[in-house]
Amino acid sequence: MTVQAKINIKKLFLISLLAINTAALAVSVVVLYGFLSEPRPDTDAEPVAVPPSGYDVSVRDSAAEITQYNPARVKVKSDPEGAKIYIQGHLKGLTPAEVFVVSAVENGLYGITLTKEGFRDWQRTMYLTGGEFREIKAVLEKQR
Repeated sequence: MTVQAKINIKKLFLISLLAINTAALAVSVVVLYGFLSEPRPDTDAEPVAVPPSGYDVSVRDSAAEITQYNPARVKVKSDPEGAKIYIQGHLKGLTPAEVFVVSAVENGLYGITLTKEGFRDWQRTMYLTGGEFREIKAVLEKQR
C-alpha cells in the first residue's frame, strides 16, 4: 500500500468520525430542545399532602380529590403471639396488631382466621361496620 493510499484512508476515517460526531450533536440538540420546550407544572402550586390511612386520593384534571372511606379497625391479640392474621383470606400481619378492614365501609360479615405453626387455626366470623373498632383476644390450642 502506498503512502498516498494510507493518507487517503486516514482522511476518510477522520471525515467519517466528524460526520458521526456531528450527527450525535444534532440528535442531542433536538432531544434537549424537546425537553426544555415541554410545559412545566406550575411551581407556585400548593403541594398535596399524602392523606393518612382511611382516605383515598384520586386525581382528575390536575386536581387532587381526597375522599374519606372510614374503615373498621380490629385490634388482634393471640396467646401465643406471632400468629398470622387473615381477614377474608387476605394476610394482614402478625399478632399483636391493629388492622384496618377497608372493605368494612360496607357493613357485613367478615371471616377472621389466625394461624400459627404447631397450633390449630382459630376462626371467627364478625359483623363489622365502617368506623367501628373491635378487639379480639384469641387463645390458640396446640395441635396433637
